[in-house]
Amino acid sequence: MTNEYSNTVAKHYAAFRPALHEVILRRLIRPSDRFSIGLDVGCGTGYSAVALAAYCSRVFGLDPNQPMLDKATIHPKISYVKGYGDDMCVLGQDRFDVVSFAGSLSYTKTNKTKSELLRTLALDGVVLVYDFQVFIDDLTASLGMFCCSASLDYNFAENLCDWPEFTSEVVGTDRVLLQLSAQEAAHILLANSDRYQLFQEKFPDTDPFCGLTGYIRRLGGKPQLNADIYFARHSLS
Repeated sequence: MTNEYSNTVAKHYAAFRPALHEVILRRLIRPSDRFSIGLDVGCGTGYSAVALAAYCSRVFGLDPNQPMLDKATIHPKISYVKGYGDDMCVLGQDRFDVVSFAGSLSYTKTNKTKSELLRTLALDGVVLVYDFQVFIDDLTASLGMFCCSASLDYNFAENLCDWPEFTSEVVGTDRVLLQLSAQEAAHILLANSDRYQLFQEKFPDTDPFCGLTGYIRRLGGKPQLNADIYFARHSLS
């Protein structure tokens, strides 16, 4: 993907994400939990890092995608760094009280990442793994298009249950209903490179966001999307 194209998709990703990070973290973080240093692996444009910052004195957001980091939400507690979960040396920090993977573990679950977690996680630290799947098929069908909600080989429920070095304290899943505006629905649909290209072809004479937002409004009512959430909390065994 070209940098220009990636920047366009990142713009829509940054413009709106369902407020599910906070919802999920409330299921994983106890009322008494307060962390000094946190790390959010695969922070993207910062939604998950901002959610984690509510429980930490300082947070590092780590992501390999520079266009995403360029759009990341500025926050006084958060330092964004370009890098990968299997090489945390770029952070200049050797101890984390909490590490979160929000929709990123499937991309970085390797033995090197495990070694980095074992090296940097505080003895009483926790790893929070969560993800959500927004089902867009009904909405795109109403737009006269077919777009798969997600790759069939992607595991939304990925966690650390199969790593014996970690104890699973919480593992769960649930379904929630999202009620959106036309603009919010358009941002969700355009925050994916494959779907962006499809809608660019559908609305060749205008900006895809303007064309898509207007089309959704003409359908009437407020878009509703189901989302499945997946979450797990792990500590060192």
